[in-house]
Amino acid sequence: MPTYPDELMIGSQAGGVAGMVRVSTLGAPAIAEGAFTVDPVHRSVIVVLGDGSEEENGWLQCGWHINGLRGPQYEALITYKTAHSNYVYIRTLDNDSATYKNYLALAIWPVKPNRSDPMASESGAVFDFEIRFIQMVEQ
Repeated sequence: MPTYPDELMIGSQAGGVAGMVRVSTLGAPAIAEGAFTVDPVHRSVIVVLGDGSEEENGWLQCGWHINGLRGPQYEALITYKTAHSNYVYIRTLDNDSATYKNYLALAIWPVKPNRSDPMASESGAVFDFEIRFIQMVEQ
């Protein structure tokens, strides 16, 4: 069985888990690992039980927030978008915020990226890029 690095990875539905690539290697220059904020895997709903305690229910979900992408980085990441929402394979932080696991997930892509100031020296840069992943199934 192959081993995978402890970092974010993404792959197409056709490529499966074996076809995933490190997000930090996408684009030129590569996306810096510190550029990410990761919302670890958690359930979609908190249910209040009859005794007042609470329990997580619903599908697994998470999110990736990338502070800034240069044009080529954005173009490399967006190749995994085939529709506003589509299935991809990801490797992301589990709910313990310490371990990484592989999932098949429905990616919800931003409607419109927040692009940089047109007068900026880095044309095509995208800021505050967030992908939500829902209906996650551990692989």
